[in-house]
Amino acid sequence: MNTAITNRNTPDRIEDELRQTMPPTGEDHRRKKRPRSRSVANRADHGRENAGTSPPPTPQDLRFGENLSSDVIDLYLGDIRNQALLSANEEVQLAQTIETGRTAAKKLKQQDISANEQARLTRLVEAGEAARERIVRSNMRLVISIAKKYRNRGLNFLDLIQEGNVGLIIATDKYDYSMGNRFSTYATWWIRQAITRALANQSRTIRLPAHWHSMLIKINRLRREWEQTEQRQPTSEELAEVLEVPPSQIDWLLKASQSPIPLEQPFGPEEDTEFGDFLEDVDSPDPAVITAQNMLSAELGELLEELPPREAEILQLRYGLHDGKFRTFREIGEMFGLSRERIRQLEHEALNKLRFAHMERGWNMI
Repeated sequence: MNTAITNRNTPDRIEDELRQTMPPTGEDHRRKKRPRSRSVANRADHGRENAGTSPPPTPQDLRFGENLSSDVIDLYLGDIRNQALLSANEEVQLAQTIETGRTAAKKLKQQDISANEQARLTRLVEAGEAARERIVRSNMRLVISIAKKYRNRGLNFLDLIQEGNVGLIIATDKYDYSMGNRFSTYATWWIRQAITRALANQSRTIRLPAHWHSMLIKINRLRREWEQTEQRQPTSEELAEVLEVPPSQIDWLLKASQSPIPLEQPFGPEEDTEFGDFLEDVDSPDPAVITAQNMLSAELGELLEELPPREAEILQLRYGLHDGKFRTFREIGEMFGLSRERIRQLEHEALNKLRFAHMERGWNMI
């Protein structure tokens, strides 16, 4: 038997540690008998998505928050507290039973088997599934032990446990007893990988790729160690030298790791203002520009009224004052039955008249 795990992760100790993080509840309420929850192995048969979802209500952090009743913890602990750890021989026997069940499942797909053979193979498949479930349930306390090391990193504790359970199930399916390793040693790697991948994919509003998330973990760990030994924060160049990466990559990762500020977050001494109130709406027109355009249109309209109708029309067509479409001298000439040169002359005369009228009014626009 794995004594190291037994001493460190007994059900009573785990239950005590979890209960210390919960708000106090009535003694009668805690000791009330409750039905056992479904096994993790059965939940995993419905896919990773169902296995990775915490039962409601969901806690907000390790302390589980005020919205989480003791029922959730009691149901989970009640599901694993009576599961004894497996010895090395039991692990091998169960793994062999699982392997036999898989072989039987493949044979069941064949068409030319008798009814008696089909019944025998079905029993072997069921025995393999039961062995698989027993291995999973007997090692669920290992998941809790590992999940505790990843608290306060963006996912609540129950979600960490569920993600670790997914890794435990994968380890059960991939475990090769012939290699001579204990199952807990092999499963630890898969549990950690499942938890760290979940943290990389779900703990941030803006997702970082898994390999960048792993690098960020190394950076943060190195910064903590550096601060303890040197009594100061390391520079990007010092971090880059130790990790053997460019300093620009360190700077980019540290910026990318910053949490976004919600636009609804209160701001100010009385917290009566939100950050979103200070952001510019780039899709809305600038009021100052609208006012200037309206004034320009009004003044330009007054100037055009002083021109002969034909010259005013030529300027409006030439510069698209009506429909925003600029027209050539040739196009305007075809409209008026004049040559392009004559249209150019009329435009020149009209602009001179506008400049003169503009100077008389004392404007400084043209």
